[in-house]
Amino acid sequence: MDEADLPGNDLVRTIGSTELADALVQIADASLGATIASGLLDQVPLFGMVHSIYKAGRSISERLALAKTHRFLIELSSIPKEERLAFSDELFASGKADEFAARVFLLLDQSDDFSKPQLIGRIVAAQVRGDCSVSECFMLCSSVNRSHFDDLRRLKQFRDGVQNEPESAERLFVAGLLTNRGIDGGGADEVQHPGGTIYHLSRLGQLLAPLV
Repeated sequence: MDEADLPGNDLVRTIGSTELADALVQIADASLGATIASGLLDQVPLFGMVHSIYKAGRSISERLALAKTHRFLIELSSIPKEERLAFSDELFASGKADEFAARVFLLLDQSDDFSKPQLIGRIVAAQVRGDCSVSECFMLCSSVNRSHFDDLRRLKQFRDGVQNEPESAERLFVAGLLTNRGIDGGGADEVQHPGGTIYHLSRLGQLLAPLV
């Protein structure tokens, strides 16, 4: 197989495509199937195969995978095309395009909430902009897939200390997004000053909170 034909390369070419923003930003998920069937996305490399999937009536799981990929790419399309093209060119030059795409596809496949592909897209966009490293990017994506999305939403307004939702905080801690800073014994008035575990945002949590 020629390197240009490796299955993941379509994803990387799509990220760098000058047509990505114009083709995707205006498309709502509800009309994705109709838009694909019309052929309007044919100029986007990754969707070149989509006609056959829809015409052949392929499985629901394949259609879900396409919807997840669409949500992921919507977030990437917000990056200026010059930055996206430089990112994709660097992946091809380093020989890491197929590895990168495989990791992204696995993450999207493991997403159990349709908000997660969008968040994964924002995380990868942050890597493209240089806001986080490659290793931080994929650790963040893994933490997202290990978490309940309702828990992730709490990161936006998170404050260090004893948490009102300790079970949620414990789950975020297990996902690597919080750190355990010990126990607060509480005050005489447990309503005003309840005791419990003291949680702080971890490095990963600090990176993720603005993206949720």
